[in-house]
Amino acid sequence: EVAFKVLAERDDVQKVVWVNADGESGLPYDITLFLNDDLAQKVFVEVKTTSQRPQFGHTHMNACHISLEELNFALVKGNSYWVCRVLGALSEDVKIVVFKDLASRLLRSQAQLLVDLPFESL
Repeated sequence: EVAFKVLAERDDVQKVVWVNADGESGLPYDITLFLNDDLAQKVFVEVKTTSQRPQFGHTHMNACHISLEELNFALVKGNSYWVCRVLGALSEDVKIVVFKDLASRLLRSQAQLLVDLPFESL
């Protein structure tokens, strides 16, 4: 909810649709932003939330789970797919960071994918 409110207050946002307001929609994003006066530009925002508080020097705080469906959608939508990271949820020290164009960041090595594999004994 906090991400929805913050995104709605941006100067370039004309309309905000929270697709998961009534429950998980199954879509690879949570919010649709309509930018510009003519509502022509659509941006799809996936919100990733943690209750951990932001700490100086801890870059791992931006690490979050991205599903294969979200990754594929990010690659297709390019600059029209943002990840909104909410840190310190449920606290008074909430910080919101928006990462635009996940696909381009990955291609330019400004972001990386981490794989969490389950342990299997031989």
